[in-house]
Amino acid sequence: MRCWTAGDLYAPQAWQDDTGRWLLIGWLPEKRSVEAQLEAGYAGCMSYARELSLENGVLKQRPVRQLEGLREQRLKGVLSGAALEIRVLEPKNDAGQKFGVKLRAAPDNAEFTLVYLEGDELVIDRRHSSLNDT
Repeated sequence: MRCWTAGDLYAPQAWQDDTGRWLLIGWLPEKRSVEAQLEAGYAGCMSYARELSLENGVLKQRPVRQLEGLREQRLKGVLSGAALEIRVLEPKNDAGQKFGVKLRAAPDNAEFTLVYLEGDELVIDRRHSSLNDT
């Protein structure tokens, strides 16, 4: 499966840990004005740590296994929250249809982010993630 996103990862840093894994983190900048960032009290954030691998000449990445310790329970149905981990086991999309989720949707659906499978691609569509165009 390939993953496509129009996202940013600024100044990525990669290193090899004591076990030989290649890890990567980076800065996730944002496009809000300085004033909006000051008002919010934060500006951007660091990415989660990723483990890099090379399989058949293709560079792949996955969250580091240490993040599994953050999982507490399984939830089903309509979920709401500021931070959720969503795992889809064995996604099957043989018909080429879209299958996915809408994340961080505003009550009026004016803002939202779509994450979906389309064929064998994972798409993260951020076109409607913010009404702020700066």
